[in-house]
Amino acid sequence: MQEMNDIVNFAGSMFERFQQQIYATALFVLWCGFGLAGLAVSLKRSARLQEQIDELRRDVYQLEAEESRRDLESINLSSRSGSETQQEDASSIAPFSIITMQPLQAAPTPSHEPHEPGGRPPS
Repeated sequence: MQEMNDIVNFAGSMFERFQQQIYATALFVLWCGFGLAGLAVSLKRSARLQEQIDELRRDVYQLEAEESRRDLESINLSSRSGSETQQEDASSIAPFSIITMQPLQAAPTPSHEPHEPGGRPPS
């Protein structure tokens, strides 16, 4: 009989601990579940943010390319207007010299002799 009482007491104590273990296990499983749910939400949020960052990178790249294109167009326009001005100058000179049939005179070269103290070249 003593052995039976020992077995019943042992079983009773096991079931008492089992209930406490069930609560602890349930809390642990619940805690792990919330952790996994939080991790999943965090990963989704991170993926969305990464997509937005990638989209912003593409937009910035396109804007930089557009700005570079505009800068090149601006440089080309300014060089064209400068070359057009030079062409207009050249075109206005060329027909005049052809019409008069006179060779163009070279500009006089300055003398390399020292000047008088008054700043006038010697005559």
